[in-house]
Amino acid sequence: MKLKVVILFGVLTWVGLSSGARADYHSKVVVATAYNAVPSQADGSPWVGACGERLDLAKHPIAASPDLFEKGLDCGTEVALEGRQAEYIVEDKMAEHHEGRIDLFMGKNLEQAKAFGERRMRIWWYDDGQ
Repeated sequence: MKLKVVILFGVLTWVGLSSGARADYHSKVVVATAYNAVPSQADGSPWVGACGERLDLAKHPIAASPDLFEKGLDCGTEVALEGRQAEYIVEDKMAEHHEGRIDLFMGKNLEQAKAFGERRMRIWWYDDGQ
């Protein structure tokens, strides 16, 4: 999996995402935070994302803000995150008042989420238009 992500970054750089060379590839700087499967941070089913799937830490699920869904970051979209070697998948949607944000799911590991904190990072994704 690590090799695939490294190749993904190489391809994204090669196609010139930052210059907007391909309309179907997207790049955006977002505010990234982390969340947990605990009642205070989720609704009544903290292990089920808004996309209807059970959140599996092995898939590296993320939640995206509604404005990113409007830009094609839909349920099941694979996302590359700056500085991270894992491939992330959109499996949850943040509340309507959030904008330009993603939330990395960290299960019940509150300390890991707290240590991640809040940071700005670039994300990349491919929108196949379906």
